[in-house]
Amino acid sequence: MQLLFKGILNGCFLIPCVFLTAQDLPQDHPKYQLAAEVYQNIAHAIGGNKLPPKFIISQRSQWKGAGFVYSPAPQIILEENLFDLCEDRFGDQFPDAIAVILGHELAHYYQDHEENTSFAAPAEEDNVKLEREADYYGAFYGALAGYNTLQNLEEVLDLTYEAYQLPELLKGYPSKSARYGIVREEMGRLADLSNAFLTGQYLYLIKEYQLAAECFLHVTKDFPSREMYNNAGVSYLAMAMKFVQKDDQYYAYPFELDPNSRLQKISMRAIDPSGEALLDRFLGMAKANLEQSVKLDPGYLSAHINLACVNIFEDNEYAAIGRLNELEKEGIQLSGNAYLARAIAYDKNGERAKAQKDFKRALKLNAFQGAYNLKLFNARASAWGQFKGYLRDGIGKWIADWWYSDSECRIAEDQNIGSMSFSRLLDEEQSTDQKKLPARPLKFFQSHGEAADGLGVHFAQSAEDVRLFVLRTRPYFRGKTKNGIHIGSSDAEVRKKYCQPDYTFNGSYGTSFYFYQDQQIIFEMAAGKVKSWSLIRIQRN
Repeated sequence: MQLLFKGILNGCFLIPCVFLTAQDLPQDHPKYQLAAEVYQNIAHAIGGNKLPPKFIISQRSQWKGAGFVYSPAPQIILEENLFDLCEDRFGDQFPDAIAVILGHELAHYYQDHEENTSFAAPAEEDNVKLEREADYYGAFYGALAGYNTLQNLEEVLDLTYEAYQLPELLKGYPSKSARYGIVREEMGRLADLSNAFLTGQYLYLIKEYQLAAECFLHVTKDFPSREMYNNAGVSYLAMAMKFVQKDDQYYAYPFELDPNSRLQKISMRAIDPSGEALLDRFLGMAKANLEQSVKLDPGYLSAHINLACVNIFEDNEYAAIGRLNELEKEGIQLSGNAYLARAIAYDKNGERAKAQKDFKRALKLNAFQGAYNLKLFNARASAWGQFKGYLRDGIGKWIADWWYSDSECRIAEDQNIGSMSFSRLLDEEQSTDQKKLPARPLKFFQSHGEAADGLGVHFAQSAEDVRLFVLRTRPYFRGKTKNGIHIGSSDAEVRKKYCQPDYTFNGSYGTSFYFYQDQQIIFEMAAGKVKSWSLIRIQRN
């Protein structure tokens, strides 16, 4: 999302402080680690390929709470005094308050406000609109990360204005009452948007791709971001995948959810005309949304990778290769998934040496199913031109042996996260105002608890009514699953306790989701560790 607002902060207030680091808390300090966890969680929720700026906790008092420094290098600074005030006022829920502040500053950065600014320091008059947008979108970003920013923005503003003895009308900012208005007037709409986004995520995970796309597109009406268009495009791309019948279908693509889809196609014959028409339709819808994402941010790598996958399915491998080559020429560092997409295109184009080189790069950079894809490429190469027969007669067993093996895992099924349970969510469904998507009979509601949030979704699918119920850990939950997994557990620990996921989904900004269907639990992974987990239940009537 590109918001072209400019704000100028008095240079003598912030710029000289950028170079004074002796009074900054070290990264191993407990306060820093607690705040940095909130900071990273919000950055992950925003998504994309733009890495967050350096985060600093300063012991200096000149910051008036917090600040975003764009030049000479992007940095976000939180004053230690404000951290302490939030901890004293909010107790165990103080991460919600910190999320309000850091979400505001991260909103400046991710919306490309290329000026230095602050949470509560005087600025130029043309800064007012910029700060209003930072309050609005910062609260939304924090809510996406699982923090109660919408409910706490007003109290955090009270605390800040009181602590720093700020006037009602602060130069360069909306008035204090106007900032409250953002909460009072817009909180319901922001909550609806965050619910629609989360609903889209979970609908994608249960393979309701059409509904997922509609949820993401609903969010774009008020929040037209590159990530939302990208998510909608990926949903349509997943729908198109059902109708792809080519040798290259057996690779695990960077956007893909379910390896089962490749097994299911093995026995399928030539595509019928209606299937071909649907393939063209869904590829067209995917391309339109992904191109809109790239239009909003020409350097957004995730959308380019997904567009390259569209090109491959269109039998236009030259476009896929050219797209990613052009990004390299422009100085954009390709990710493991970008190398993977280009490797598949090279293989389809008969450029085996280049394909092998990119498959190896993809594996080294932890691309989606990098080991599987490289081994499949090597299996193809070793077939000496006999791979079509191998596909027909042996690839099904090869894929099945790779993905599915007998497991001795005996996994207990969780029924609650802390005090949040499915029965509580069902009870609250009756007393909660249910929101509805304007163009679709899809209703959802949300419930908040200390340990977890609950999300309920009710939609019609064909001739049946479907209810989806989700419990999702709060970011600072310190409990465990019945099998001993907690936030921060490693990938190896998850696989040891739960074995191989039934399927995975490659998210943005290095995140991935592990879905264990029998236990109905989803782990969100980031940097090889558990970031959150969700329990799901589906009722069909």
